[in-house]
Amino acid sequence: MVDLGKVHSTYGVQLSQLQSFGDVLTDCVRRHTPLKWTEEHTNAWQWFWKIVVDLFSRGMLEHIEEKKELEELIQERGAQKLIATEDDGNNTNIDADADVDTSVDETQNEESAFKLRRRFINNKLEDDVMSIKKNKEE
Repeated sequence: MVDLGKVHSTYGVQLSQLQSFGDVLTDCVRRHTPLKWTEEHTNAWQWFWKIVVDLFSRGMLEHIEEKKELEELIQERGAQKLIATEDDGNNTNIDADADVDTSVDETQNEESAFKLRRRFINNKLEDDVMSIKKNKEE
């Protein structure tokens, strides 16, 4: 759930939206359940959603902090690159705030993470299928 919170943060989901979404989700479940909805159901869903919000929030905040650290690192490296490439060897004319691309390409990072997760899940599923086939053969 923490990782899912990180992913949702990359989609622009805000912490303030989580509670509203939980209210809507609970209402949808209430409307479409074949059971008679009781206060106990409402309390259970609110308890569940509180846990989800806690874990999602943790992931979203971690993502924000990781992004901030990465942007700072890129800025620092960009400034070091400017200093290292100066022609005359002294640093008197270096503008550390010069146009240096400091944007973090989250799309590439997230795509790599998704590919890695998908590979892990596929390998896990293949292992499970092989295990089931082996058990059937025995």
